[in-house]
Formats: sequence, structure tokens, C-alpha cells
Amino acid sequence: MQSDIFNLLVGRKIGRGIHRSVHRLRFSPELVVKVAHSESGRRANLKEYLIWDIAECSRHARWLAPVRACSTDGSFLVMDYAHPASRKDFPRRVPAFLSDLQYDNFGILDGRLVCVDYANAELELARGEEEARWWDAAESMVE
Repeated sequence: MQSDIFNLLVGRKIGRGIHRSVHRLRFSPELVVKVAHSESGRRANLKEYLIWDIAECSRHARWLAPVRACSTDGSFLVMDYAHPASRKDFPRRVPAFLSDLQYDNFGILDGRLVCVDYANAELELARGEEEARWWDAAESMVE
């Protein structure tokens, strides 16, 4: 029965990391659900929920894709969908709390660049900005 509910609500997979997969929601394509596949994935979902809760009413919220819901155990996290970004969209400076500047961790939402994977971000948001050191996972694997 649980797989029937999952298949009813969750649409196609649009991404996968080591511990989580990302799917469009079937009835709300402006949202995604991050599905944890391990304890590390559940912790990542809970950390993104916590970071959004801290940042939501701050100046840093503009840099983050909003979290709309998270299951109590972190198995599922619902977040706004951000469209893929082009390299020209990436700024030279970013808030220092955004520590994992992989291109795939960002997208465009409402015309601005936002982080869609901030489980590795720092919890201390008060730090300033720093020079961005963007990187591409696919290019890193080739080296």
C-alpha cells in the first residue's frame, strides 16, 4: 500500500545523490520531494529543514529554495522546484555559509539563483560574503 501512495504522489526522478533522490511531485510540479535512502539522507533532509527554518525570515532566505515540509524522521522533504541554471547565472560572491558550491546544487527560482542542496551549508548564517569557488562534479570525476 505504501508504494501505491508513493507512486500516486511522486512523479519522475530528476536527480540522485549518494543518499537521496529528487522527484517532481505529480500534482504540484512546482514542488519536488527529496527521498532519503539512508540514515545520512534522513539527516540531510532534517538539516535542510533546520537551515530553512533559521534562514526563512532573514536576508539569507533569498539564496535558498524554500522547504515546504519535512517528515518527522527526515525520510521525505518537500521543496520548491528550481529550474536548471546556466553558468552565466552564477555570481562571483556568495554568502559564506553556502559551503558546497557545486553547480548542480543551484537553480533558478523566481528569476534568481538559489541553492537547492544545502545539507552541507554552515548553520552559522551571520558570516559575510566570500569569493565563490564554483565546481562541477562531472569535471572533477574526469581528473
